[in-house]
Amino acid sequence: MKRWARHTASPQIDFSTTGALTNIQPVLGVSRRQLGWVTMEPAPTADGKLYYGDFQLPNPGQVPNNSKLAVAAKNPEGSFTKLADSDTLLANVNAVSNVVYNGVESPDGLELMFTALVSMLPGPVAQIYIATRSTSSAPFGVPHKIAAIVATR
Repeated sequence: MKRWARHTASPQIDFSTTGALTNIQPVLGVSRRQLGWVTMEPAPTADGKLYYGDFQLPNPGQVPNNSKLAVAAKNPEGSFTKLADSDTLLANVNAVSNVVYNGVESPDGLELMFTALVSMLPGPVAQIYIATRSTSSAPFGVPHKIAAIVATR
């Protein structure tokens, strides 16, 4: 059984034998290519956009101290360009916490579910949120916690 990951144009995970993930490279157009910054958790949408987390890692193996969601559009040759209004579209989402990640848009583009670290003491506590908007081109509104889902370490 083969499944396709959408991190690049054609990475592949082969679960039938080795589980190897191949053909992985930075997402062209959105990777900062700066030490300490990692572009992670890409989530493609039905209309060709890409939501991703822009993580700042203080040290290898540590919890990110900064992560914000961004959204990019796919270019004809396969690279991506961060949308000029990405920060505006996601302002309410990114205001929830210093560490926001795992953004997944609904098929109609009107809802965004994501994870945010809401506490670091005594250990990381993550919370799942949902933000909505009236049209697929409007900024997302103030997010609401999904109270039934709380992940703790």
